[in-house]
Amino acid sequence: MPGLSLSIFRKNYPDSYKQISRLFRKEDEFIRSSFFAGRKEIYIPISDHSYHYDINSVYGYIMANNDFPVGFPIKVELSETFNLENFYGFCKVIVQVNPNGTLPVLPIKVDGEHTLYPTGIFKGTYFSEELKLAVEQGAVILKILEAYKFEKGQNLFKEYISTIYSFGINETNKDLKRTYKLLINGLYGRFSFTHEKETILVLDKKIIRAERKEYYNVAISSAISSLARIYVYKYIKPYQKNLLYWDTDEIFLNIKLPQEYLASDSSINGKFRIKSENLLTIFAALKFYLYTIKDSDAEETRYVFSGLNLKEYKEISFNYITSTLYKIIRDLCDNDTKFTTIELKFNKKDNSIYIFNTAFFNYRKLMRNNNSIFTVPWNLTRKLSCNNDNINLPIG
Repeated sequence: MPGLSLSIFRKNYPDSYKQISRLFRKEDEFIRSSFFAGRKEIYIPISDHSYHYDINSVYGYIMANNDFPVGFPIKVELSETFNLENFYGFCKVIVQVNPNGTLPVLPIKVDGEHTLYPTGIFKGTYFSEELKLAVEQGAVILKILEAYKFEKGQNLFKEYISTIYSFGINETNKDLKRTYKLLINGLYGRFSFTHEKETILVLDKKIIRAERKEYYNVAISSAISSLARIYVYKYIKPYQKNLLYWDTDEIFLNIKLPQEYLASDSSINGKFRIKSENLLTIFAALKFYLYTIKDSDAEETRYVFSGLNLKEYKEISFNYITSTLYKIIRDLCDNDTKFTTIELKFNKKDNSIYIFNTAFFNYRKLMRNNNSIFTVPWNLTRKLSCNNDNINLPIG
């Protein structure tokens, strides 16, 4: 699907496609370190009431309504007169984020795989527009280490997104509807791909294999994901004290959003829509949570448990799950533990016992104040060498 989406875009919108340059290895490696996926965090693990929202086609909306980096990146000669406000591209920086902030802007990878939004002093590469938002929210750039500037390309994907979305909006076939959605998200992902080619040569009866890697333009993908995080951040920042959970384009809050945030119908992109109003909600880990849907018309209580297929088990005790998860979360509060280990026991349909035992990485630090349980950003306290990109936990 990503390949098909790129073929459609290249064939039908050649003027836009030609503005997007292929990168070389050096530029790709620099910009690729700025490419993070959607934001995923738990803020308040337990709530007796919640509202589940998602944003309709957030990546499609971002692609249709923003400028994007085009042309070939040019390395900037840094000087004391460098002005971030007048810069458009990607910067590698050492940055200081206020420990009092509860919703930091900038992501960073730790342990090579986990993406945190920490406070403290750390180093990273970021799209200029996300860096500007971080400064606006109180971050201080201690040093700019390297920067590549781009030109701004206007309306690159507007027609493509509008056309594909118009096909899908009134489509009744679920498979085709999903296909149109994949054609939108697939194009976003396609620009981050690398392509390896192998050439086989025969010289003096010896077979020689030559491998060559081709790069597309990860700057496009990085900018899209960065602008999507910025878009959602600006919407929910006023409600950060009510934020329970954030996963890319969906959030849980303990209050209702204002009506102007909501889409009046499903054809409007970039607006929130409410999926459910819930009673008890517990977020034990990313993608591992449960809640009770509040529905006065339902004949029976409806539970939603993300992370396990409940159909495999003979019976599920909601009270057992909630009490077990609550105890696990409570006992981890105020500790600098990197992982939450969850163990649950279930009776399977064949009457055998199944033990679910998994450790989940904690993307924020669990805290407790009286009976209130919440999380705060990890604070990176270790001093960093300018030549070392690795950041080690523990962090406190």
